[in-house]
Amino acid sequence: ATVSFTPPAVPLVTATATTLSSGLPVIQIDVTGQDNLLSADDASFEGSIGTWHALAGSETLSQSTAWSYDGSHSLEIALVTGALNQWGTSVTYPFQYENGKLMTAIAIFGPDPNANVVNFGIDDNVGGSDTPAFQLSATQNTIAVVTWSADSNATELGLNAYVASPVASAPIYMDACGIFPGNLGYELEVLSDNPVA
Repeated sequence: ATVSFTPPAVPLVTATATTLSSGLPVIQIDVTGQDNLLSADDASFEGSIGTWHALAGSETLSQSTAWSYDGSHSLEIALVTGALNQWGTSVTYPFQYENGKLMTAIAIFGPDPNANVVNFGIDDNVGGSDTPAFQLSATQNTIAVVTWSADSNATELGLNAYVASPVASAPIYMDACGIFPGNLGYELEVLSDNPVA
């Protein structure tokens, strides 16, 4: 038998010379992880809605071409007014625990004329998660980014989102989802006359 292995992508590291508000010159280093733990369909919805499913039993999930951030499809969430609308991935992705290890979740929501508030984040499947709330824009895309610090007993990760009380039953759209190792946009400032090798 032949076993093939695709190594992790090399992180994208960008260094930019800048200054602090005090005038002190620094080098800003941005490190971006490029390995999305989600499957293609869980991330982009081009082939199907992947393993995303309704958790509260109220809303309806489907593929849509009405709006997309990337490609031609997105996930359409048909909200039910006055009910808890919650959805998430049913497949959990293996996670090697390291105390305090950072993971970043991202999703992009389409313009929402009702400006619903979406709670979006990483679910570690042992009861803990980091799920802040984002108010969707009525006129432009909303990018939801959540940084999660590893819990001591986390071994699997997934994504979930919910709208506690939608203001109307019009659908919202979600696309370009991901879970990435590290802190996207992590900023490290070092003195420009003391560079890090």
